[in-house]
Parts: sequence; C-alpha cells; structure tokens
Amino acid sequence: MTIDFADEKKMNPLINYFIEIYRLHKRFMFWVINSIEEHSSRSIALQTRNLINKLKGLNHRFFFDESALLYYVEEKGRKHYFGNKRRGFQIYYYGIDVRAQSLGQSYMLDMVNFFHEDIVIDCGANYADIILFLNGRIKQENYITFEPGTEEFSVISKNAPHSKNFNMGLGDQNINREFFLNTENADSSIIEPPTYSKSINVRLTNFDSFIKDNGISRIKLFKVEAEGFEPEVLKGASEFITVCEYVAIDGGYERGKTQEETFSYQVNFLLRRNFEMIGVNLKQGRALFRNKKLINKDPEDNTTTLIDGKL
Repeated sequence: MTIDFADEKKMNPLINYFIEIYRLHKRFMFWVINSIEEHSSRSIALQTRNLINKLKGLNHRFFFDESALLYYVEEKGRKHYFGNKRRGFQIYYYGIDVRAQSLGQSYMLDMVNFFHEDIVIDCGANYADIILFLNGRIKQENYITFEPGTEEFSVISKNAPHSKNFNMGLGDQNINREFFLNTENADSSIIEPPTYSKSINVRLTNFDSFIKDNGISRIKLFKVEAEGFEPEVLKGASEFITVCEYVAIDGGYERGKTQEETFSYQVNFLLRRNFEMIGVNLKQGRALFRNKKLINKDPEDNTTTLIDGKL
C-alpha cells in the first residue's frame, strides 16, 4: 500500500497528521487496517477501505449488494462483483481498470488480435475477471465460462450476465467429482489442496465433448486455469484443441497437497500439437501459445516474449 505525498502541502493539517502517523507507524497501521477489515462489521470494513481509497485519490469504491449477497467494486459507473471480501479488496486494490490491465498482461493477451465475433472459453473463470480485459474486444455472448464453485458461479452470473456460463468444471471425463473449496485464496480444485473449507460434488465435462456437441469450429482463446487440474483439462481436449488459435495456461505450483507444478506437462502437450510458445510469465507460471496451423506467422517474428525474467 502506497500513498501519493506529492500534494500533501495542499492538504489540511488533520490529513497531514495522519500521513505522518502512517510514515512513522506503517506496519502498525497495516495491522490495524487489516484487523478492522477482517474482524469488524461489513459496514465498517467497507467504510475503512473506501476512506483509504479516498485518501489515496483512487476513484473506485467498494459496496455490498444486499439482494445478491455479494460485494462489488464500482469505478466510473461500472460494477464488478466478488464473493470473498478479503480477496476482493486485494485483487481490486487499484480498481477495475488496473485489474483488467494486470490480468491481461499476466497472460500476455495483448499479443492476441481479437475481433468482435471471436469466441473465448475461460476454464476456471472464478469471478470472470477476463471479461474486464475482453470488454469492447469481443461480444459478451461469445464469452464462455466454466466454473464449478457455487459462490464464484453466482458472481459470474452478475459480472457476465449475457455470456454462456456453465456451473461445472472441465476435465478428461464426463463424470461427477468431489471439489475442494478454498474461495479465499482462489485455490479450489478437484485435486485435494493442502487446505480447504469443505468439499462439494460437482459435474465435470470434457472440452472435446463440449466443442463437438455445440458445433464450434473456431476458438480464438482457450484459457486453462484449474488449480492443478490442468493436465486432466488438456487430456479432455486432445481432439479439438486444434480449433483453438491461442491457448493461455496457468501451470504454477498448485497441484494437490504436495503443490506440484503442471507447467511442464501443459507445455509438452501443446508443443506436440503444433502450438508454439509466444509468451511466458515465469513469475506466475503462465504462458501463451499460438496454433501454427491456424495463424499466418510473420516470417520475421521468431521471438518469444518473457515476463519477469530474461530470455
């Protein structure tokens, strides 16, 4: 958390006093603020967060929708919902626009030339934050989400009401499976994680069946993020992964109790199927792949973009 002190001389003495307190007792204030937001009433937590945003000169504010029983962040007349208070305060810390930009950057989506009619499939959509980046790039009806979490799916229904949203997961079989919930850290998974609050029964389908049943012939982007279950998701896409122009993967250390990585499996899977890696984000274990059979590659473009590292 940072505060812009450039105009502090223009502020009134009371605000200047609190700024000095912040400078002298930064860690203590962090603890106080986090304690207030965590243990106080919902109303006080929201007022605290919004006061901080006001002092920082940020335009977004946080609210609670009593009818939907969900939190939301509002910026420039736009609303974006979330379920878990602590996680929402973290990921929308700097607002909706910054969240869209940072998420797009983490998956290197600026390297994809989107058109209005393009189809995007979001596996592990969570709060459907990718739609923030895709807003204005594709029509919302062509955004397809898969999210087995109950709370997360209710959020998606608010954030992407015109999209095709499925309250189920993707895997290698059409089957019911136990799903372990960790909504606070967005670490819910079919593979049992180190910690979780409870488990529920969810329905899984596979990518190949979905594509065949819906007669989809071309997909612009397939985003795969399944908290360690990515190998099974791709196994279920062995036949029709070929209709995807781009595949964005998340393969960090998230699989099961031992927190294994899935990055290497996904990379090998895609390379064997005529995809080429065009961008990699080592810090977050993410990469972007392009289908060599569907994309007319510029002969002079033989580079790979590397984020948070050196090539």
